[in-house]
Amino acid sequence: MKQLPIYYQGEQIATLLQDAHGQLELEYTASWQRKGFEISVTLPRSSRRHTGSAVRTYFENILPEGVIRETLALQYGTDQSNVYALLQHIGQDCAGAFSIGGPGSKGDYTELTPESIQTLLNKLPQFPMATSEGQTSLSLAGAQHKLPLFLKDGIFYLPRSGAASNCIVKLPIRGFSHTVENEHFCLELAKHISLPVVQSHILQLPEYTVLVVERYDRKGSDFHPERLPQEDFCQMSNRSSAIKYEKDGGPSFTECATLIREHSAQPGMDLILLVKWAAFNCCVGNNDAHAKNISMIRQAEHLKLAPFYDLLSTTYYGNRLLRRQAMYVGRKNKSFFVSRRRWEQLAQDISLPAKTVLNHVKQVARNIISSLEEVEVIAQNNGVPPQTASHLAHHIQTRTTRILEALEAT
Repeated sequence: MKQLPIYYQGEQIATLLQDAHGQLELEYTASWQRKGFEISVTLPRSSRRHTGSAVRTYFENILPEGVIRETLALQYGTDQSNVYALLQHIGQDCAGAFSIGGPGSKGDYTELTPESIQTLLNKLPQFPMATSEGQTSLSLAGAQHKLPLFLKDGIFYLPRSGAASNCIVKLPIRGFSHTVENEHFCLELAKHISLPVVQSHILQLPEYTVLVVERYDRKGSDFHPERLPQEDFCQMSNRSSAIKYEKDGGPSFTECATLIREHSAQPGMDLILLVKWAAFNCCVGNNDAHAKNISMIRQAEHLKLAPFYDLLSTTYYGNRLLRRQAMYVGRKNKSFFVSRRRWEQLAQDISLPAKTVLNHVKQVARNIISSLEEVEVIAQNNGVPPQTASHLAHHIQTRTTRILEALEAT
């Protein structure tokens, strides 16, 4: 069998194996069985070797999706379904704490100029994850081109040989205007109403504007930061990235709530945060809020909801980008109007009192409306063009007002 070591903080904790038929297996080391924690809630520490779909699903979700995965597979001369082979090349710095194929505690960093960052980003369609540079081993989930880098004292660095990144540089989405500014606006709005979110800033490069997002699964400002264990709700529910949308069989709010109750160290608080996340996405019109866009992170040996990320008003672009919600609110995925009855149904689905859910949704909506004017100014000061900020604020206010009116109707 082929064997790929898995490391945590420089120590080998497990081995990923692939048999002659391409099936994946996972085996923890004896020392980690005694003292460690599980790689995933679906892969508990055990002396027995894990087999079956849970192994493949967890590791498949670490990889990029769609065309990016296809391009990487062609580049490395393998099939896009060969999870083992792809991780062998790009698994040393991926989401969460585990380095796959090498210790990740070593490696080095190459300083980048704005021009060299621009060059790397321009190459992403042909060389995803900066594979053109050699000795990089970087992986990020998702179908959008992005680049993991290390940022220290205003200077960007390219991690090599498994060194850890601490930020993600996101390109504009092709064919849609101001997606960078849109996402930054939504993140600032969420932060302004006290939702836990990732930090972001807009970076102007020679040819275009990009979004720099701080990684929540990294801790420390020095080189080789601590990597924090995390997993998204597709991994936790044993779903592949191909079925992240509920209409395709992906996780529902009911399932997410169950996972929170089973695994969170603060289930009451995290269930309310789940409700607030749903409310915020409805208000801003983020139809792409699927189960891979919400995760749990391990801190001090306990799991809790990770800061929110990938917040974007997709409805700002009309029907051109995702007409329906990725996760059903009240068993329906119609985005334009979310009625009081749908929130009451959601409360029933996640086993919370309807009054509690309605009160928190109202609070989110009211806070959004009262914050938009100030966030619009903040966004402009952070590099969002005034007209874009104004249009976003108006779009979100219109949606939120309608949701609030429906909630307050007797």
